[in-house]
Amino acid sequence: MEISLCLLALIVSSVYIFCFLSTTTYLLVINRCKFNKRTKVVISILALTMSLQISSSLMTYIMEQRQGYCSVYPLAYALLS
Repeated sequence: MEISLCLLALIVSSVYIFCFLSTTTYLLVINRCKFNKRTKVVISILALTMSLQISSSLMTYIMEQRQGYCSVYPLAYALLS
């Protein structure tokens, strides 16, 4: 079985988001860290960026399955800029 570039991008994005969520959960639940406003804003922006990244990767993978070629949807870059 051959792994396409779009599927690989989806897997890498999923792993990246899983690492971010597990680290944030660890800091909040187990370590009971208290974040200041600036840190909360940074975490919120990162969470928004990663949710847009996973949706872009998912859209790219779905379009590859439908049309047969891999084209990139830079949703995160377009909305955040």
